[in-house]
Amino acid sequence: NRIVYFHDGGGSLKPDNFRFRVSDLKHQPVYRHFRIIVSPLTLALTNSSTIFIQQGTRMAYITSYNMGSQTNGQRTNTYYNITSGPNGGRLELNGAPSSMFSQINLDNEEVVYIQTIMALANDSFVATIVNQDAVKKNQHFKIIVLPLVKPLINGTLVCNLDGDNNVPFQQHHLDASQLAGLTNS
Repeated sequence: NRIVYFHDGGGSLKPDNFRFRVSDLKHQPVYRHFRIIVSPLTLALTNSSTIFIQQGTRMAYITSYNMGSQTNGQRTNTYYNITSGPNGGRLELNGAPSSMFSQINLDNEEVVYIQTIMALANDSFVATIVNQDAVKKNQHFKIIVLPLVKPLINGTLVCNLDGDNNVPFQQHHLDASQLAGLTNS
């Protein structure tokens, strides 16, 4: 068994005290005095990496790798409120459009970006991160579409058709059937 102490906040960071009595009802009870020093709640964005979406696909999962916050409070109380964007798509939580989700939703890979304007090469959104009284405003997150054909690398136009290896661009790479298959066009 364990005892958990939760500070109710109340805007006060004053130390708290309580007395504890332990007894087995046969022997003299033992009394203990506990003093708890309350630390301010902290919140920090520790992971903020670009969200990549492959050209021709419409969605990308957003995880704690892309949006990860740390707190000395309860992780379950960390929420992201989208205050601006995205302009070329939408964010969804468990298949429904959403402008708010939790760190736990990100940990469980339940948040996705759905691209709706396929002509855009990038997008972004701004969020306010909240954990009770700790707030981080104007946190920017970027979304970049990865093209199937890449620009010059070492002076050679290359493309990445299998997801792993860049190969020199040749005429047969102009076949757009892979992209057409991804976009049903």
